Amino acid sequence: MTQLSWLPEKIARVEPNPVQSADSPGIGVARSHQRYVLKVAYPGHPYLPASEWASHALAFALGLPVPHWCLCELPDGRHCFGSRIEGAVLGTQVLPVDLSAFANPEVMGGAFVLDLLLGNDDRHPGNWLVTGTGGAVLLRPIDFSRALLWRWPPNAVPPWSADSNSTRYYTLAWTAGQCQPSDGRAMFQQIHTLEKSVWANIVESVPPDWLAEPLRRELINWWWSPIWWTRMKWIESQL
Repeated sequence: MTQLSWLPEKIARVEPNPVQSADSPGIGVARSHQRYVLKVAYPGHPYLPASEWASHALAFALGLPVPHWCLCELPDGRHCFGSRIEGAVLGTQVLPVDLSAFANPEVMGGAFVLDLLLGNDDRHPGNWLVTGTGGAVLLRPIDFSRALLWRWPPNAVPPWSADSNSTRYYTLAWTAGQCQPSDGRAMFQQIHTLEKSVWANIVESVPPDWLAEPLRRELINWWWSPIWWTRMKWIESQL
């Protein structure tokens, strides 16, 4: 059976990314004229597209407002991950000091817990989008390149180092009162009760040439594994 998620958006040309990114070759302009931030595999991170895909899908399943993502096909035939550029982007830098302008300030606490689970050590002011959406200003987490398969197999705890971007960013968020324990606990509970079958479907949706079958099985079985439960218990202790 052909999965619709594997049908690629054909990229006509690649333009420079106006926002510097260590993991993106540029902005892909599709034949449909949709525009995508592209992410490609490279020797230092061969599983980058798979990490982005699975992390975005999990964030979506947990109710976080990530942008639409899809499989993109470059002009040379290579496949890559594409995060669609939303209309009405109001900003790409978010300091976690005052979220009162956003309709969804709870996303900060939710993203904190998800980033801990996925070991995303690169949350910083530039890894967000601010969009005007139907009259509401939404805060959207983006960029999971340094999550999940960035370091595999994962250490149980701690998920990132004391000098990482995520440590600095979320320390500021907690100090400024922008990470609410109730929001973190709500996300923790969602993750805790998410059926393994949902996670398995997410991993199975990763395009087949991005994950060898043994690693795909290993990634599925990480959910509810002893190392997963150890990390979850540690995350709970941080809330």
